[in-house]
Amino acid sequence: MVYLSWIEKTKEKSLFKFSVLNNDTWSVPDTITSGNNWFVNWADYPMLAADGAGNMIAHILEKSENGKYTYDVKLS
Repeated sequence: MVYLSWIEKTKEKSLFKFSVLNNDTWSVPDTITSGNNWFVNWADYPMLAADGAGNMIAHILEKSENGKYTYDVKLS
């Protein structure tokens, strides 16, 4: 299986989504989590990991203070 994750942005928030490729067919996309205070750039972005049994873990970086690089890692 192949897992693909991405971020979709709306006016109000960002959505962390994923889909699974199994037997040449992509699953219907599902939302892992959403928020409006994420820290995202070219090097720091949400990630998804999966094992062979289909168990998944994901993380986002959530801004925690007013500092430019002040954020916490949140697991889903």
